[in-house]
Amino acid sequence: MRTVRPIVKMPSHAPQPIEGINLNIGCGAKLWPGFVNIDFENNWSKKKPDIECDIRNIPLPENHADVAYAIHVLEHFYRHETEDVLKEWVRVLKPGGKLIIEVPCLDKIIGKFNHYIKENIEINKQATMFRLYGDPSYKDANMVHKWCFSVQELIALMKKSGLCDVHYSEPEWHRPDCDMRVTGTKCQK
Repeated sequence: MRTVRPIVKMPSHAPQPIEGINLNIGCGAKLWPGFVNIDFENNWSKKKPDIECDIRNIPLPENHADVAYAIHVLEHFYRHETEDVLKEWVRVLKPGGKLIIEVPCLDKIIGKFNHYIKENIEINKQATMFRLYGDPSYKDANMVHKWCFSVQELIALMKKSGLCDVHYSEPEWHRPDCDMRVTGTKCQK
């Protein structure tokens, strides 16, 4: 069996904040300047965010933020929690505000598994198993992945949660070969 392990450089940059209120939901170790960094108390990174809370219930008023990023966060919730989590994140956005989500992409991961099997290549756990279940090196139950979304499913969930103009694009963080970005705008009422 051949071993192929592509080297993928992960960007360490923070996005450029826009004018207004910028949220970094589930920030972990990435405390972005110009953003309100939000994560639960005593999170895995041991870095103190600006707001410590359960991100299923963010202590900010409705229609508050202009943009919110959730980079590799949503997969840490059970599927039955997803709709409520998304509705909460949309709640804190102003009408016209953007929600940008990056998560592992089930479509790409399945494609990778099929490729490895068809070509008789050793399965790259970083690009497959870790994307589905989380990286076991964290040794932290909060870092386990509880769901993996297809593009179609995540777009539908975001629309159902009050977002318009929801669209897929390639991710800017982590692995473009097995992750995705989906962006939506809070619908005007």
